[in-house]
Amino acid sequence: MITEREYVSAMRALHELKSQKHLAEVLESEERVGEAVGVLRRASAAARRSMPSKEDKWITIFKNEREEVSKKMAKYEKLNDFLLERIPVETELPFPKGETIVKLIPYIPTRWEQELRFK
Repeated sequence: MITEREYVSAMRALHELKSQKHLAEVLESEERVGEAVGVLRRASAAARRSMPSKEDKWITIFKNEREEVSKKMAKYEKLNDFLLERIPVETELPFPKGETIVKLIPYIPTRWEQELRFK
């Protein structure tokens, strides 16, 4: 049986891998292939450190995602061999930026509400 801590750790690693893969795709579309290779290398190294346990049912999803990242990394490395872009070191690599997707709005009741009181 998987513990809560293992589950949270595995899901964090999976979502981090997915976000890094998406960032690499964006970088490649902007013709920044060297940075895309660096981002995918960082993502695959982080994924190797936090592999889910064997009995976890998420392991197949995690493995599929790692294989996808490996394929993309190989593709981008071949492309980079042709373009000869510099692959930045770890500290120079970009991170996915967080964006606010919802706005907080104040609650204004549309009718008079009475507070419930229980005895």
